[in-house]
Amino acid sequence: MVLPERYSPYFLAATGCFLGCLSHDLSARDGGIAWRARAREHYEVQRFYKGNQRLSTHRGLTNTFNLWYELPPFAYMGFALNPIIGSLRSKDNKQGDLTSLIRHYHLGGELLVNIGLTSRLNGPPQNSFYHWIQNSYVRAGWYFSSIDNGGNKKSLNGSSLLYSYIYKWELDGLDIAFEIGGRVGWYARDIEMTGEHVAIGFHFLPGQAIW
Repeated sequence: MVLPERYSPYFLAATGCFLGCLSHDLSARDGGIAWRARAREHYEVQRFYKGNQRLSTHRGLTNTFNLWYELPPFAYMGFALNPIIGSLRSKDNKQGDLTSLIRHYHLGGELLVNIGLTSRLNGPPQNSFYHWIQNSYVRAGWYFSSIDNGGNKKSLNGSSLLYSYIYKWELDGLDIAFEIGGRVGWYARDIEMTGEHVAIGFHFLPGQAIW
Protein backbone atom coordinates (compact mmCIF):
# COMPACT_ATOMS: atom_id res chain seq x y z
CA MET A 1 0.00 0.00 0.00
CA VAL A 2 3.02 2.33 0.09
CA LEU A 3 2.95 5.01 -2.61
CA PRO A 4 6.47 5.10 -4.09
CA GLU A 5 8.06 8.54 -4.10
CA ARG A 6 8.41 8.56 -7.88
CA TYR A 7 4.65 8.06 -8.24
CA SER A 8 3.59 10.89 -5.91
CA PRO A 9 3.28 13.55 -8.70
CA TYR A 10 0.97 11.23 -10.61
CA PHE A 11 -1.14 10.61 -7.51
CA LEU A 12 -1.54 14.35 -6.90
CA ALA A 13 -2.27 15.01 -10.57
CA ALA A 14 -4.92 12.29 -10.63
CA THR A 15 -6.55 13.70 -7.49
CA GLY A 16 -6.55 17.18 -9.02
CA CYS A 17 -8.09 15.95 -12.28
CA PHE A 18 -10.79 14.01 -10.42
CA LEU A 19 -11.77 16.95 -8.23
CA GLY A 20 -11.55 19.39 -11.12
CA CYS A 21 -13.79 17.31 -13.38
CA LEU A 22 -16.28 16.70 -10.59
CA SER A 23 -16.48 20.37 -9.61
CA HIS A 24 -16.84 21.39 -13.28
CA ASP A 25 -19.79 19.03 -13.66
CA LEU A 26 -21.44 20.30 -10.48
CA SER A 27 -20.80 23.96 -11.27
CA ALA A 28 -22.44 23.50 -14.66
CA ARG A 29 -25.59 22.46 -12.82
CA ASP A 30 -25.80 25.30 -10.31
CA GLY A 31 -24.30 28.07 -12.46
CA GLY A 32 -21.12 28.87 -10.48
CA ILE A 33 -18.08 27.45 -8.76
CA ALA A 34 -18.22 27.64 -4.95
CA TRP A 35 -14.58 27.17 -3.93
CA ARG A 36 -13.83 28.24 -0.34
CA ALA A 37 -10.90 27.94 2.06
CA ARG A 38 -11.41 26.20 5.41
CA ALA A 39 -9.18 25.17 8.32
CA ARG A 40 -9.60 22.92 11.35
CA GLU A 41 -7.60 22.09 14.48
CA HIS A 42 -7.31 18.62 15.95
CA TYR A 43 -5.47 16.51 18.50
CA GLU A 44 -3.92 13.32 17.09
CA VAL A 45 -2.50 10.10 18.47
CA GLN A 46 -0.49 8.04 15.97
CA ARG A 47 1.10 4.63 16.56
CA PHE A 48 3.88 3.39 14.26
CA TYR A 49 4.71 -0.27 13.64
CA LYS A 50 7.34 -2.30 11.84
CA GLY A 51 5.99 -5.78 11.41
CA ASN A 52 4.54 -6.81 14.77
CA GLN A 53 6.73 -4.41 16.77
CA ARG A 54 5.47 -1.01 17.85
CA LEU A 55 8.11 1.64 17.21
CA SER A 56 6.51 4.61 18.94
CA THR A 57 3.33 6.49 19.82
CA HIS A 58 3.35 10.15 18.76
CA ARG A 59 0.83 12.73 20.02
CA GLY A 60 0.17 16.39 19.44
CA LEU A 61 -1.94 19.25 18.14
CA THR A 62 -2.09 19.61 14.36
CA ASN A 63 -4.29 21.34 11.81
CA THR A 64 -5.59 20.94 8.27
CA PHE A 65 -6.14 23.50 5.51
CA ASN A 66 -8.88 22.74 2.98
CA LEU A 67 -9.72 24.26 -0.37
CA TRP A 68 -13.33 23.08 -0.79
CA TYR A 69 -15.91 22.95 -3.50
CA GLU A 70 -19.09 23.30 -1.44
CA LEU A 71 -22.67 22.26 -1.99
CA PRO A 72 -24.04 23.00 1.49
CA PRO A 73 -25.52 21.29 3.32
CA PHE A 74 -25.19 18.13 1.23
CA ALA A 75 -21.55 17.59 0.20
CA TYR A 76 -18.11 19.20 0.25
CA MET A 77 -15.01 18.08 -1.64
CA GLY A 78 -11.53 19.41 -2.29
CA PHE A 79 -7.84 19.47 -1.47
CA ALA A 80 -6.35 19.02 2.00
CA LEU A 81 -2.93 19.92 3.44
CA ASN A 82 -1.90 18.89 6.97
CA PRO A 83 -0.29 20.38 9.01
CA ILE A 84 0.26 24.09 8.45
CA ILE A 85 1.95 24.28 11.86
CA GLY A 86 2.29 21.67 14.58
CA SER A 87 4.37 18.58 15.35
CA LEU A 88 3.89 15.20 17.02
CA ARG A 89 6.01 14.12 19.97
CA SER A 90 6.85 10.71 21.44
CA LYS A 91 8.54 9.51 24.64
CA ASP A 92 8.76 5.79 23.80
CA ASN A 93 10.78 5.35 20.59
CA LYS A 94 11.92 1.73 20.25
CA GLN A 95 14.14 2.03 17.12
CA GLY A 96 15.93 4.66 15.08
CA ASP A 97 13.44 4.84 12.20
CA LEU A 98 11.60 7.76 13.82
CA THR A 99 12.80 10.61 16.00
CA SER A 100 10.97 11.75 19.13
CA LEU A 101 9.70 14.89 17.33
CA ILE A 102 8.22 14.53 13.82
CA ARG A 103 6.12 16.51 11.38
CA HIS A 104 3.69 14.23 9.58
CA TYR A 105 2.58 15.84 6.31
CA HIS A 106 -0.48 14.85 4.28
CA LEU A 107 -1.47 16.24 0.88
CA GLY A 108 -4.45 14.87 -1.01
CA GLY A 109 -8.22 15.02 -1.40
CA GLU A 110 -11.17 14.86 1.00
CA LEU A 111 -14.89 14.27 0.63
CA LEU A 112 -17.47 15.29 3.26
CA VAL A 113 -21.05 14.04 2.90
CA ASN A 114 -24.18 14.75 4.94
CA ILE A 115 -25.68 11.52 6.30
CA GLY A 116 -29.22 12.92 6.18
CA LEU A 117 -29.34 13.68 2.44
CA THR A 118 -32.77 12.16 1.94
CA SER A 119 -34.32 13.63 5.08
CA ARG A 120 -33.07 17.13 4.19
CA LEU A 121 -34.89 16.94 0.87
CA ASN A 122 -38.11 16.27 2.79
CA GLY A 123 -37.93 19.54 4.72
CA PRO A 124 -37.26 20.47 8.38
CA PRO A 125 -36.60 17.65 10.89
CA GLN A 126 -39.77 16.05 12.25
CA ASN A 127 -38.21 14.53 15.39
CA SER A 128 -34.95 14.24 17.29
CA PHE A 129 -33.73 11.31 15.16
CA TYR A 130 -34.12 13.23 11.91
CA HIS A 131 -32.53 16.28 13.53
CA TRP A 132 -29.51 14.14 14.47
CA ILE A 133 -28.97 12.65 11.01
CA GLN A 134 -29.50 16.01 9.28
CA ASN A 135 -26.59 17.43 11.30
CA SER A 136 -24.31 14.38 10.92
CA TYR A 137 -21.52 14.07 8.35
CA VAL A 138 -18.88 11.53 7.35
CA ARG A 139 -15.45 12.47 5.99
CA ALA A 140 -13.08 10.37 3.86
CA GLY A 141 -9.61 11.41 2.76
CA TRP A 142 -6.77 9.95 0.73
CA TYR A 143 -3.25 11.44 0.77
CA PHE A 144 0.39 11.33 -0.21
CA SER A 145 2.10 11.38 3.20
CA SER A 146 5.61 12.17 4.37
CA ILE A 147 7.18 11.90 7.83
CA ASP A 148 9.81 14.59 8.44
CA ASN A 149 12.20 13.28 11.09
CA GLY A 150 14.25 16.46 11.25
CA GLY A 151 18.02 16.61 11.51
CA ASN A 152 19.96 14.29 9.19
CA LYS A 153 17.38 11.49 9.04
CA LYS A 154 15.71 10.90 5.68
CA SER A 155 11.99 11.54 5.37
CA LEU A 156 9.69 8.51 5.12
CA ASN A 157 7.22 8.78 2.23
CA GLY A 158 4.05 6.77 1.75
CA SER A 159 0.28 7.06 1.59
CA SER A 160 -2.58 7.31 4.11
CA LEU A 161 -6.36 7.23 4.46
CA LEU A 162 -8.62 9.16 6.86
CA TYR A 163 -12.18 8.48 8.04
CA SER A 164 -14.28 10.40 10.56
CA TYR A 165 -17.73 11.25 11.86
CA ILE A 166 -18.84 14.86 12.41
CA TYR A 167 -21.81 16.33 14.25
CA LYS A 168 -22.62 20.01 13.70
CA TRP A 169 -25.03 22.27 15.55
CA GLU A 170 -25.87 25.99 15.51
CA LEU A 171 -25.85 28.34 18.49
CA ASP A 172 -26.89 31.98 18.02
CA GLY A 173 -25.43 32.24 14.53
CA LEU A 174 -22.31 30.25 15.39
CA ASP A 175 -21.72 26.84 13.81
CA ILE A 176 -19.98 24.37 16.12
CA ALA A 177 -18.76 20.95 14.99
CA PHE A 178 -17.27 17.99 16.83
CA GLU A 179 -15.26 15.38 14.90
CA ILE A 180 -13.85 12.00 15.84
CA GLY A 181 -12.07 9.63 13.50
CA GLY A 182 -9.00 7.66 12.55
CA ARG A 183 -6.14 7.43 10.08
CA VAL A 184 -4.09 4.56 8.64
CA GLY A 185 -0.85 4.85 6.69
CA TRP A 186 1.85 2.84 4.90
CA TYR A 187 5.43 4.09 4.51
CA ALA A 188 8.91 3.20 3.32
CA ARG A 189 11.00 0.69 5.36
CA ASP A 190 7.83 -1.38 5.92
CA ILE A 191 6.50 1.07 8.52
CA GLU A 192 2.75 1.25 9.12
CA MET A 193 0.64 3.67 11.15
CA THR A 194 -2.74 3.66 12.86
CA GLY A 195 -4.15 6.66 14.67
CA GLU A 196 -7.13 8.53 16.07
CA HIS A 197 -8.03 12.19 16.23
CA VAL A 198 -10.62 14.47 17.79
CA ALA A 199 -11.45 17.99 16.67
CA ILE A 200 -13.80 20.83 17.45
CA GLY A 201 -14.35 23.69 15.06
CA PHE A 202 -16.19 27.00 14.91
CA HIS A 203 -17.54 29.05 12.04
CA PHE A 204 -18.98 32.54 12.27
CA LEU A 205 -20.85 32.73 8.96
CA PRO A 206 -24.45 31.50 9.35
CA GLY A 207 -25.83 29.31 6.62
CA GLN A 208 -22.43 28.10 5.36
CA ALA A 209 -20.44 24.98 6.02
CA ILE A 210 -18.13 25.01 9.01
CA TRP A 211 -15.61 22.68 7.36
